[in-house]
Amino acid sequence: MWTLVETTGRRSGLRRLTPLVNGPFDGMTLSVLAGYGEASAFVKNIRANSAVRFKRGGRWYDATAEVLDTTPESVARLGRYAQVVLLRVGKNPKVIRLTVA
Repeated sequence: MWTLVETTGRRSGLRRLTPLVNGPFDGMTLSVLAGYGEASAFVKNIRANSAVRFKRGGRWYDATAEVLDTTPESVARLGRYAQVVLLRVGKNPKVIRLTVA
């Protein structure tokens, strides 16, 4: 399953949609992987404006995004597929925690 994350472009101000591998969702918090970390445009957009929306299971949620370093605790919140991808990506990956507003 995929999650669609909507950020606001840091320069254009336009909405930007990024499909990401879905992680576990407890109804309030969802963690997703930014495989290329700070080099990802959507991570730069989150740094400029942490108010985002995400679509999961056909429903949109307003959320606040937080960029986290990949620690054992933050990685444990990712889905299995994202954890496997994380082992293969060597570009300073980050975990993005989306908290429903």
